[in-house]
Amino acid sequence: MDLTREHSLLTEWGENLNRDCPLPEYPRPQFVRPRWLCLNGRWNYEIRPDGETPRELSGSILVPFSPEAPLSGAARGPREGETAWYGRDFTLPEDFLRDRLLLNFGAVDQWCEVFVNGRSAGVHEGGYEPFTMDITALTDPAGVNRLVVAVRDATETGADMYGKQSRSPGGIWYTAQSGIWQTVWLESVPEDYLKGLRILPDYDAGVLRLEVDADGDEVAFAVLADKKVVARGHCGPDGRGEVPLPDFRPWSPEDPFLYDLLLLRGRDLVKSYFAMRKISAENGQLLLNGRPVFLSGLLDQGYWPDGLYTPPADAAMVYDIESAKNMGFNLLRKHVKVEPLRWYYHCDRLGMLVWQDFPNGGEPYLPLWTSWLPLAFGLQLSDKSYGRFGRKYGRGRSRFEREAEEIVRSLEN
Repeated sequence: MDLTREHSLLTEWGENLNRDCPLPEYPRPQFVRPRWLCLNGRWNYEIRPDGETPRELSGSILVPFSPEAPLSGAARGPREGETAWYGRDFTLPEDFLRDRLLLNFGAVDQWCEVFVNGRSAGVHEGGYEPFTMDITALTDPAGVNRLVVAVRDATETGADMYGKQSRSPGGIWYTAQSGIWQTVWLESVPEDYLKGLRILPDYDAGVLRLEVDADGDEVAFAVLADKKVVARGHCGPDGRGEVPLPDFRPWSPEDPFLYDLLLLRGRDLVKSYFAMRKISAENGQLLLNGRPVFLSGLLDQGYWPDGLYTPPADAAMVYDIESAKNMGFNLLRKHVKVEPLRWYYHCDRLGMLVWQDFPNGGEPYLPLWTSWLPLAFGLQLSDKSYGRFGRKYGRGRSRFEREAEEIVRSLEN
């Protein structure tokens, strides 16, 4: 059954969806490389009991929409005790460097193992963080390659983050979703490539500081304003570098000016961006660039009627943010969900501040202790009341800490 035809709440972007390659934009705006291949589109799909590997995948699904989302075209997602299997073939473009091949996932909910040409490339746990696998040794650079992803999702029955998802939606709980729900893409890099970047604008000093992960090699960089180079510098063998930006242009919701940043390590060219801004607190007030700011915001759930967690198009995200701006708001609180990285980029360029929640998770807990008694009587529970917060077991607490650290790293810049 084609659920997109049955569903009555398609957005205008869902109605006009490009099914050959939905969401084709480069998905990581602060770490852009020129050579990449989008793997969104039609994949093979099958659900099997845990431990059973299918001989072939006879169904289909539209990636990156979760199987529960109408736009995916799939009948359903995996239930408890089941594994969802995704598969597709790919060949490398002729202009790929071939030195190293990186396979990137924006997010997969919640657990997955990735196979390339029948061999495991690795396992990832956590439904909200981007991750990368080096698949160079598993790939035939001149032939057809088979990519398979096995996915399991415990939703609220496990210890992972799951946000507003529930297998029994109702009240404040929403439709559960699973599987690949953000862009999948390949990129080629030279043998020695730039692995990571921290951007640290020092507003008070008028200095841009950078920290790069480049295995001890120097990295040259340039800062551009309105496509003109305004500063040049380099990061030394310790990975650190800085450059003064006198008379810089501050970022604000009224003037969301962004600087472009180019970084070069050997043959590896990366494009990024940043804003000169400072958020601080003094005497009970929040300050932006050293001045009190009135934050007028919305609670943003980030659910779409046709894509669930996944926006149906890049333009759909822009429409949402611009609509909030046009209504006079300058802040969005992203509620217990992490968005695709392009959403944060559009907030940066359109002048929207963001409060970011961590998605909740853990074992089941009672609203009596977490909501009703605190709201009605001001009851304050000890932070160590782990059982009442669904964190009785050490595994659940350690999983939250690991996932929280990964989310901070992915959104820090």
